Amino acid sequence: MTKHEPERRFMAASAPTATGRKISGYAAKFNTRSQNLGSAESPFFEIIKPGAFDGVLNDDVRALVNHDASLILARSKNGKGSLKLSVDSVGLRYEFEAPNTQAGADLLESIKRGDLDQSSFSFICDPSGSTYTKEGKATVRTISKFAQLLDVSPVTFPAYADTTVAARAAGHVPAVVAHKPAPSAADILARLRESDEKHRRALVALDTAVALACRDKLPTAADHRAKLRKSEESNRTLTTKLARLQSDI
Repeated sequence: MTKHEPERRFMAASAPTATGRKISGYAAKFNTRSQNLGSAESPFFEIIKPGAFDGVLNDDVRALVNHDASLILARSKNGKGSLKLSVDSVGLRYEFEAPNTQAGADLLESIKRGDLDQSSFSFICDPSGSTYTKEGKATVRTISKFAQLLDVSPVTFPAYADTTVAARAAGHVPAVVAHKPAPSAADILARLRESDEKHRRALVALDTAVALACRDKLPTAADHRAKLRKSEESNRTLTTKLARLQSDI
């Protein structure tokens, strides 16, 4: 992942809890291994360490339905607002009152029915905040520092198998984001060479087009020969007429 690329993680939750319209849960739990974010051939797991959220709780963070910015549930800015964020020994906890909107009503109904029992958060990882280790054919990413916390949400699909969502409300349906390894130096070099080759071909095509255009506009050798013949014929005709005129005189 690049420095500025947002990532999302979805957490499976235990049974929801709620008080009135208050919705609460853990968007992330520490020292909990995620489900396989890779494939059967190349398993990929993540673990979040305690302290990873230090310094980001005062970011401009939203609670959204399915990470949809048009369906905002609550907001925290500089640690103030309708969204309350905190960190304890378990992980990152969020809490807010369901708004008196259609999104808030749908959210409450979904949690009430037990249709929604997971949480999600969107983040940007600090460039030096991840370490990778190999366990057989599996790769494990340990996250020790986030650069920015973007949003939290109760959701439907999990990535981490341990996270709770509490409330008497809620609803949402996102898509799981799989890990995409950064391109290798060889990949980058191959792309640069491909780009250079495309650029070279474009220049050749341009040169050819210019040459053709110039060829169409400039007279050819055949054109010059035709003009010379015409000029010679005119000269012969003029010479004949002058000779006749002189004999008449």
